[in-house]
Amino acid sequence: MDIRMNVSARVLDVDARPQIELDSCSADVAYFDFQIGGGVLPWLVNLFRSDISRAIQKAIHNQACESAKSILIVNFNEFLLSLPLHFAIGQNFYIDYAIERNLTYTSNFVEAELLADVVYGSQSCHPERIDTWNDTGLVPKMIVLWLSESVPNCLLSSAHEGKLIQFTVTKDIPQLAGYLKTSCSVLSVCIGRFFPKLKAEFPDQFIDLHFHSYEAPIVQMQTDDVRINVTFAVDFYIHPRKEHLKNLARIVLEASSVITPEIRGNTLSGILNGTDIQVWEDFSDIGEMSKTFLTMFEKVFAITARVMVEALLHKGVPLPILDNVTISGDSEINVFERHIRLNADFEFK
Repeated sequence: MDIRMNVSARVLDVDARPQIELDSCSADVAYFDFQIGGGVLPWLVNLFRSDISRAIQKAIHNQACESAKSILIVNFNEFLLSLPLHFAIGQNFYIDYAIERNLTYTSNFVEAELLADVVYGSQSCHPERIDTWNDTGLVPKMIVLWLSESVPNCLLSSAHEGKLIQFTVTKDIPQLAGYLKTSCSVLSVCIGRFFPKLKAEFPDQFIDLHFHSYEAPIVQMQTDDVRINVTFAVDFYIHPRKEHLKNLARIVLEASSVITPEIRGNTLSGILNGTDIQVWEDFSDIGEMSKTFLTMFEKVFAITARVMVEALLHKGVPLPILDNVTISGDSEINVFERHIRLNADFEFK
């Protein structure tokens, strides 16, 4: 017996989740034959073997399609309904997603549109809608994914609101310990040299510099160009900061970085190509900040700002990929106005 079954189905949007609906079903029994041996009755049955075979073929056809509808599709739809619409991406961040409309089918591809909210704790951020996605020069691989710049911006905004973007520079970093002193010799350079009041009121101590996001970082996507703009506040405290709560001064440090998008694992990340930095005084209770001090500060802490930007890039934007599936290394990434396009193949573990 040789049974061949062809099923066509489509995916619908039901309560924001995908559901399978059977369009057509055919189950052809390419070959079926039987013979009953022994006795008079089997001999009579075998006389009508071809008619009985056709009747059995028809019954198998009907039952196979009915089983596909009532068992396979029902069970698979129950599985799809059990999938969470709220999943964690790390450090108390979540993404809530939903299918926006029924899938579109052509002879070459299937197109789906998802809406997603970025959630941090009880805070949520709603990415902007892009009406037109660029398909210039596209030769599709296994999956083509368009991503709005508002998605990483939502993640960064939530991280800023949650006070997750921060780092403290202390005397425990050997390369910077000398610079962080409030007192130093004539031949040395330290913060105290530029602020006599600091040296007088807090002699022979160290400064802790607390870097934290001053405003929510912003990712800007333009044709073939991605930039991330981050503004840090740098607060001055006497070491150790946890015992000296008064903020003595603040510098604002603005970093504008050019990045090259890349896929790292199943995360959209980036490589830092260059960073421009500007600094200025916000306030100071220890004396005016001179241009000389600000210039030196910019040079000393340019690397710190770069490291913090790279840390943001390392987190990246998780892509909605199934377990045991990874995006291949030969993926294509194109940058357009306000969105990015990923053209990729899958690799199965």
